[in-house]
Amino acid sequence: MTGRHTDGIPARRTRPFALAGSSARSDAVRITMNSLVTAAVPAEATNTLPDEWRAILAVCHSAPAQTVIVTELAARLHVFVTPLSAMLGELLARGLITHQPAESADHASNIHLLHRVRDGLARKL
Repeated sequence: MTGRHTDGIPARRTRPFALAGSSARSDAVRITMNSLVTAAVPAEATNTLPDEWRAILAVCHSAPAQTVIVTELAARLHVFVTPLSAMLGELLARGLITHQPAESADHASNIHLLHRVRDGLARKL
């Protein structure tokens, strides 16, 4: 998420964590790398938002059911998960996204489920 000046030197951009206010609120929902986020506003309503927030919502809007996992968002946007989670917390607080927490550790480590997911992905590729 960096721009370039006309002379080829990288432009300075606002850090994603700074956009989120860089404050950890105790009442904030914990968004982890396995959380699912869904765009809660239409794409047309994002024109006045910061570029980084619009990029997040654009990825959500392009995904099936407008829902994407945090790690995929980080990969597509070329940002680290921690500052992305902070930005997502701010988007959630503003009502721009909804959040579905990750499954419990017991369910997430179900080897049979993981094999089914792997096989389904292999069929799609």
